[in-house]
Amino acid sequence: MKRRDWILGLLALGLVGCGSSSNIVLDPVARGERFSSVLYVEAATSAAMETELKDYFEDELNDYLGERFALGGRDSLTLRYRFVNFNEGNRFKRYLSVGVTNWGEGGLVVETEFLDAEGNLLGKIVTDANVEGTDLGGIQKVFRRAAKKISQFTIEHFSG
Repeated sequence: MKRRDWILGLLALGLVGCGSSSNIVLDPVARGERFSSVLYVEAATSAAMETELKDYFEDELNDYLGERFALGGRDSLTLRYRFVNFNEGNRFKRYLSVGVTNWGEGGLVVETEFLDAEGNLLGKIVTDANVEGTDLGGIQKVFRRAAKKISQFTIEHFSG
C-alpha cells in the first residue's frame, strides 16, 4: 500500500464519528398508561454545564417527542430529568485519536422519572451517552443521543 493511501485512509477515518447511548431501567413501567401530551421538568442537577446545553437538550426532547405528544395540557406525562454527570471531554483530543482510542471522550448521564398527572412515579431510567473518537460534531451530540434514547423509551412505554 502506498503512503498516499495510508494518509487518505487516516483522513477518511477522521471524518467518522463515534459514540453511544444506552438506557438503564431503574424502576420498570408497571402500568400501561398512555398519554397524548408531555411536560418537561428539570430537577435539581448535580452536573455543572452551560444553560445553552440544557436548553439544547430540552429542544431535542421536544423534537423527538413532538410528533407523538402535544406539549403541556391536562393529564400530561411528566418527564422529570436531572443531569447526574457531565464531562465535556476534549474535542481536539477526540480528533487526534482518529477513532482508535477514547482519548478526549465526553459524556453525559441523565436520570429521568416518568410521572402521571397526580405525581405518581410510573417508571425511572438512567441514560448514559458519550462521544469519542473523531466525532467532529462536538459535545452537543451527547445531549442529542441522550434525548433520543429517552424519547424512544417514552414512545415505547407511554405513547397513546
